[in-house]
Amino acid sequence: MANMKEFLQTGQLGPLYFGIDPFMTTELLGDPPVQSRRTNPLELQYGPLHLTFWRPTVEQKSQLLEIELIFDAIDAQLPEAITFTDFQLAETTTEQQFREYLSSNSYLPAYSVEGESGKQLILPSSAVATFVNGNLQRIKYSQKKNLTPLERTTHSREPSPDQIRDMILKAQRLLESGSSDAALLLGWAGLEAIARGLSSAAGLRQPTLMPPHALVRWLTSERIVSSKTAGIVELARQIRNEIVHGFKSQQFDPMLVQAIINLDQLLLERLLRDSSVAQADE
Repeated sequence: MANMKEFLQTGQLGPLYFGIDPFMTTELLGDPPVQSRRTNPLELQYGPLHLTFWRPTVEQKSQLLEIELIFDAIDAQLPEAITFTDFQLAETTTEQQFREYLSSNSYLPAYSVEGESGKQLILPSSAVATFVNGNLQRIKYSQKKNLTPLERTTHSREPSPDQIRDMILKAQRLLESGSSDAALLLGWAGLEAIARGLSSAAGLRQPTLMPPHALVRWLTSERIVSSKTAGIVELARQIRNEIVHGFKSQQFDPMLVQAIINLDQLLLERLLRDSSVAQADE
């Protein structure tokens, strides 16, 4: 049997835990009704339960990396070993009902992201609950990786590279759903976080409270971006300011947001390379 509170806080789902291999999973739950053709990542589906396994290297075993519960697939039953004892899976679980459940367990969301396609509640554990038309659609919990030296920052509020990657992915989904304003804000947040990480990794004075206009100058002065790219970032900054200060923002091409998201991805790769160097130096 499983406990939803425990799952939301730790990722433990009955007998399942992050790092378990597919063989042991099928021993516990039986053969999956649906299995992906690809083996890396390997996906196993048990009705509303979707499990994703990843093999880091050819020498290592495939390990459980992500657990997702999809509430529009509840017509199929969960395996008995992971039936919830404290939460009723229902297709019409509303956001209010879910929030009441969290409140009754003294486990409130860390923050939320909202777009035209729906809303996401991000919990302190990094589990993500997605709502569409006011109803709970899915809950996803991905395994947290071990922190590298770069991630072990002295500033406890700093996001890890994995959390920044989540920002980028959410910004992309918001853009694809037509929520350009929200996508721009999240993409800009990722850009600021990456800039702070790059500054710290380079041994420079970390711009923890860098205002948006200073960010553009800093990225250019450190030759992290070209002057042409800096112009794109500056335009995004202007629109970002109009949005966050409640002004009617000028019409802008969604490709501007895509450019910021692409820049986030490129700079995040640089941040990860710096992280690998720092890890090798330890």
